[in-house]
Amino acid sequence: MFSCSATPFWISYVDEGFILNEHAEAVKRAAELCFEMGARATAQELNKMNFPKKYTESIVGKVLRQPAIYGSFIAMEWDESGKPIQVKKEIKGYYPAVISESEFYRVGAKLSERQDPKLAGRKVAEFKNILRGIVFCACGSGFRYHAQKREYVDLVCSASLAGRCTYASP
Repeated sequence: MFSCSATPFWISYVDEGFILNEHAEAVKRAAELCFEMGARATAQELNKMNFPKKYTESIVGKVLRQPAIYGSFIAMEWDESGKPIQVKKEIKGYYPAVISESEFYRVGAKLSERQDPKLAGRKVAEFKNILRGIVFCACGSGFRYHAQKREYVDLVCSASLAGRCTYASP
């Protein structure tokens, strides 16, 4: 089995052809989960399922935006500022597909929707965070709803929940 840095990690090159490898099932599951939860929760869920690779929020977001998951190859180069530039036309069917092209665009729309601060995050019917997108922790992160078994709710730094903020903790 051969793999090179340009080949997506869920695809292997075997006997002069590309095949889906053991990571493809996790990629497919990530595409399904993105409609139910965000990238961080999706990564946590994939890691609970004991797939061979450990996933992070960043990896999930990057993978779900790659046209290779529906089988396309797009040759890219990077300019001096590091911005990618497409150098050749898209080649559809170059790789084996994990999801369909239409599903890829549905996933992309969902990911874009989650980037909008007005639409991102969990919506809780009994609590509206009117400070969303306005108030931030000293570390720069936003605050998120932290449920307690009492009549009050807490807003805590979202970075502190991941152990990345020293200003506040849940």
